[in-house]
Amino acid sequence: MRVAAPGGEGEGKEREQRGACGRSHADSLPSPTGVRRSVYSGEVQIVGRFRLGALIGEGGTALVYGAEDAAGLKVAVKILRPELRHDAAMGERMRREAEALGRIACPHVLALVEAGEDSVVGPYVATVRIAAPRLSEVLASEPDGLDPDRACRIVAQVLDGLAALHDHGVVHRDVKPDNVFIETRGDAEHALLFDLGAGAFAGGDPLTAAHRVMGSPFYASPERIAGAPADARSDVWAAGVLLYVCLTGTEPFAGAGLKERLAAICDAPPTPLAAVSRGVPAEVAAVVAVALEKAPAARFSDARTMAAALRRAVPGPDRGGACQNA
Repeated sequence: MRVAAPGGEGEGKEREQRGACGRSHADSLPSPTGVRRSVYSGEVQIVGRFRLGALIGEGGTALVYGAEDAAGLKVAVKILRPELRHDAAMGERMRREAEALGRIACPHVLALVEAGEDSVVGPYVATVRIAAPRLSEVLASEPDGLDPDRACRIVAQVLDGLAALHDHGVVHRDVKPDNVFIETRGDAEHALLFDLGAGAFAGGDPLTAAHRVMGSPFYASPERIAGAPADARSDVWAAGVLLYVCLTGTEPFAGAGLKERLAAICDAPPTPLAAVSRGVPAEVAAVVAVALEKAPAARFSDARTMAAALRRAVPGPDRGGACQNA
């Protein structure tokens, strides 16, 4: 199985040129940190039509390699960690990530280039590779938070990406600064949402065990912590946490340890914005307050509604990107 990226104007020719690339396999991959050389012992591997280069990222379930094809197209290729290669549930998650990406053409969602099954490494997903910092890196350089106008523009763009996912019934479930790239295009910043590995189709996820929170627990909504299915309002909560962090440089719920922080998310009000950051407009604070309502029904109904509220709170040149869904 191989899934091609959705095509915009001018992309068909490029795909036709790249489609002539053959497919072959070597025996091994560049060795990632913490993985035995007996598993990954060689210097190069061909996955799909891409020749893998250096390891550029890794998590608990997946490895990401820089790669390129014969035409020089640079991509990021995500594969499962070797110990999970034969895990059916993890493989299905990656296939669903590819399916979600393949349906969406949005300027604020990192674009799919190709996905498929490789005889050596199993399922893989190749996305456009960009040279841009993550939002977490931007925030690390601004420990007291971003200017409210800048924070709102970035989060509104993230919400545009979420709206594109929600239009197809896909819930991201792992919205956080590490999963947002910030590109500079001319004088403007451009947010790109990525990593749908924890994503699910709204209304439940049979691949998720009861009471297991997928994604970063500190951005998880109260209902997700309680084990309820995710829907668009779960991502709205996470976007509210993201906006709070962008405005203040700190998270809205405190606790001595994981258990205490999760309890605070479920039961305690967020630390007031005025207590941790001055100069946040009242209109912006009101958006944060609605997004962080404990009851899903009291939040913005979806990401598009929250984005519109943010843009009303901070009028400016960013009016949102046009997202097209297949």
